[in-house]
Amino acid sequence: DVLRVLTDAAPYHEFDEMNGVLVSEFGMGADELFASFDKVPIAAASLAQVHRATLKDGMHVAVKILYPSLRKEMASDFAMFRRLGGQIKPGGYDMLWLVEDFETAIRSELDCEHEARNCEIAGRLFAGRRGVKFPKVVWDLTRNDVLVMEYVPGLMRLTEPEVLQANGLQLVQCGQIVSDTLTELALVHGHVHGDPHAGNIYVIGERAGRLQRAVSPCVVVLDHGLYHHIDDTLRRD
Repeated sequence: DVLRVLTDAAPYHEFDEMNGVLVSEFGMGADELFASFDKVPIAAASLAQVHRATLKDGMHVAVKILYPSLRKEMASDFAMFRRLGGQIKPGGYDMLWLVEDFETAIRSELDCEHEARNCEIAGRLFAGRRGVKFPKVVWDLTRNDVLVMEYVPGLMRLTEPEVLQANGLQLVQCGQIVSDTLTELALVHGHVHGDPHAGNIYVIGERAGRLQRAVSPCVVVLDHGLYHHIDDTLRRD
């Protein structure tokens, strides 16, 4: 409960600062790129914040923008981590492998094009499947520091069971579809989502049944920056 604010409600940066990222990547700001752009983010986390916008063709999208000072701050942080790790090592504790692993993971999350490719891979693996949704990537407006994806309305957090039940969803079904999706990604396809916390894995309600009167859960998987790809031998083991 204490840390949940970090998943999608962290302090956000002002619009002018984030608009500068758009200008840097596209040569123009939000007012020129989009038909409409909400300057107040709908979510903010440790590496980026997300704004809701509408494309000129009318499509509603979510615009993820990395914080502009991140790479400079990360370089300084990891230089300090390596220095501390080097000081600890003579005492018999080699922590440099952990620093290197952490740095590799963070750098992969600072590449929105890499994240977009991961999302498309997962989407193809579940193509045509009911109960699972990977938002569509808008490649024309996706760059290294910006990711534009289909906006999915009605997201419900898995950590708020009362909200799920109030919308006609059964908790066991919600848990089952999330478990099945993440497990199939890992054990069937070797495509492991490395950051499945409550700010990245949501549920929406879908009409189901012969008369479309029932409501069944559909898992929506977001933030595809950190994936692990395991080979068939490890996957079978």
